[in-house]
Amino acid sequence: MHNNKVSNLKALLHGSKNTVCARTKRVLAIGGLDPSGAAGLVADISTLARVNCRPGALVTAHTVQGLSQWGGLRAVDSFLFRTQAQALQDGPTWDAIKIGALGSAEIASEVCLLLRDLRLRQPELPIVLDPVIRSTSGGELGRAEWFDELLELVTLICPNQAEQQELPARRNSATYTLITDHPPGAILTQGGRQIAEFPYTREPGDWRGTGCRLGSLIAAALASGLEVTAGCAWALQTLGSWIHEAAAAPADRVEHHIL
Repeated sequence: MHNNKVSNLKALLHGSKNTVCARTKRVLAIGGLDPSGAAGLVADISTLARVNCRPGALVTAHTVQGLSQWGGLRAVDSFLFRTQAQALQDGPTWDAIKIGALGSAEIASEVCLLLRDLRLRQPELPIVLDPVIRSTSGGELGRAEWFDELLELVTLICPNQAEQQELPARRNSATYTLITDHPPGAILTQGGRQIAEFPYTREPGDWRGTGCRLGSLIAAALASGLEVTAGCAWALQTLGSWIHEAAAAPADRVEHHIL
């Protein structure tokens, strides 16, 4: 392991939980907009900034929702998404990509085109996929078949067990899968083979946006140069500590409901 990666790993796993990487590390978040800020792109951006990354964002869909109710979803225009994605490629390269809700089959295709183009320029670019199908607030954000091509392009996917069961079986054997609600903790697999098991116990309660934040934390760790197993370990540890801190907040404060 490169000396820089070793120092990063020591910092991440020994108390420096909120200083993943320097501001020069850039992570592009792709996903839906939740106006409440509890999940989606707002959660991604706040998480990345909290661990000292520089985020960029591409909106796939707009949702109508608050902290507890769901009102609907509208995918963005595919031409608008494509032109925004193309404009981003004129700037500095990205150190990692994080993908959440897709919004439509058309946007899923546009995301695939973007990833293929980025991979041509950066073959080792880390790409983390949170295959969101339903939101905690009760809305449908995607369909399992929309992720079919994406599963061949990403570095790691982090579904819950329900999403894992719905996802298409076809998958690149190089892709890692992190499942967080696999008793008694979380497991990391690759090509159907278990790679690692992590202790992970959630605080009781209905926490919004934890999947979004976990994917963003992993993307930040991979952007900093950590390999997948160490990155997942740090991300789970950090998310668990954030939930614990939020659970200790008074019930009438927003921090008690979102991270």
